[in-house]
Amino acid sequence: MKRIAVVLGACVSFCACSYHGLEYFNPDNVAELEFATKSDTLHYDSAMEMYSKVDVLNCIDDYLIITNANKDTLFTVIDMRNDSVVAKFGSIGHARNEFLTNPVFNYCLRDKNSSPLVYVLDRKSTKVIDLEKSIAANKCVLSKVIKEDKDFFFYQPYYVSDTLCFVYKSVTYDDPRDNIYFPPEFYITGKENFKWNIYPEIIKPEYPNAVDIAYYNIVKPKPDGSKVLSVSLFMDIVMLFDLHTKVATGYVNPDSYTFSYINDNSDEASVKETIKLYHGATCVTDNHFVIEEGEKLYIDHYKEKGENGYTAINMYTWNGKLEKSYVIDKKVREIAYYEKTKTLYAIGSENRLLKYKLY
Repeated sequence: MKRIAVVLGACVSFCACSYHGLEYFNPDNVAELEFATKSDTLHYDSAMEMYSKVDVLNCIDDYLIITNANKDTLFTVIDMRNDSVVAKFGSIGHARNEFLTNPVFNYCLRDKNSSPLVYVLDRKSTKVIDLEKSIAANKCVLSKVIKEDKDFFFYQPYYVSDTLCFVYKSVTYDDPRDNIYFPPEFYITGKENFKWNIYPEIIKPEYPNAVDIAYYNIVKPKPDGSKVLSVSLFMDIVMLFDLHTKVATGYVNPDSYTFSYINDNSDEASVKETIKLYHGATCVTDNHFVIEEGEKLYIDHYKEKGENGYTAINMYTWNGKLEKSYVIDKKVREIAYYEKTKTLYAIGSENRLLKYKLY
């Protein structure tokens, strides 16, 4: 387990950036990840069987939003105050309040009146679900549809306010057969435009698939839209973007492999044998973000079947400080945290909704 030491002086920035290579990774500030002590193992309190595959867990206010791989019922909403199912809605189709594809990219924010909204990326549009109205009507009620001029294959917009959009553009290419890639981008558009130069150059490894591995990120906005979290799956790096100050801070583990390492040691065999799954499930709340952490080899992780095993969970405040570390008694792939009761919800590999009381 690790804890983040938030020391953003010039020395730390120089050392960490040099370690990763300034040409490959150069945020505004860099802090090192340090080690923390593991906790006792927590055992789940209860489990709810899910009758279709769960793609995403989100939570906002008192509601847990479960995105199902079920064309007739895409969303199940649970009131976490009493763990009751309060609504099921959403379907695949071509109507305004339906979805063209399974909505695996979605996130939660509040509007200017503090009402909870669920933003769903659906091909060339972002559909915004009014959560409270949808619960009351037990059907999908949209507050608006935002048309996009790009497909979501490379491009993920996050509408953090009525006038500001945070955009994550993943690794891009013109033709994958050319093996010519362009680095990911993070920028904002709307009433103002701004771009961070996190990756000045992209790695050019011998094994081209290593490019996607090195830059695969999960992005989650804070519910009030003030900050954005980006978590790298196969690099031990966490990025925090402050949308007010425009400062991007990278938190790195100096003991992990780096972009330079992948660039220089990436024949197909070595990549498959040495790449680790550093981060897995991620969730955000008003006061915390929570990350599943590990250093298991990727090939070993996917050989394991079933829920039996252990998962390390780290909880951070939004200034990057580690608050708690936990180990839970099942392998999980999606998490959500209910701050009011300090309860962690998780989806196990056997598609059960597991509930853990944290301390």
